[in-house]
Amino acid sequence: MPLMTWNPGGSATSSQLYFGTDKEAVKNADAASPEYKGSMELDAETYDPGLLELGTKYYWRVDGANDLNAGSPWAGLVWNFTTADYLLIDDFENYNIGDKEIW
Repeated sequence: MPLMTWNPGGSATSSQLYFGTDKEAVKNADAASPEYKGSMELDAETYDPGLLELGTKYYWRVDGANDLNAGSPWAGLVWNFTTADYLLIDDFENYNIGDKEIW
């Protein structure tokens, strides 16, 4: 399962993560949106998106936050990735169940 990681911005004391399959929804999301996945403190910049759908494009954005700065949070760029549309079964011909071979 993939883990998403990032580096915090220079003045940030935490990060706010947004993740989903709709680019505009992720771009325009705030803490009340379903795309909001939470706030991560410094040195905890990791997110496990869980099981992802095959052949699907996902979007994510990380905002830097610092409660002591009036300009915070600072909106990050929207990034994306697409999952493969297939599964690879490595060394499939060596899988046997008892006396039955799987082919």
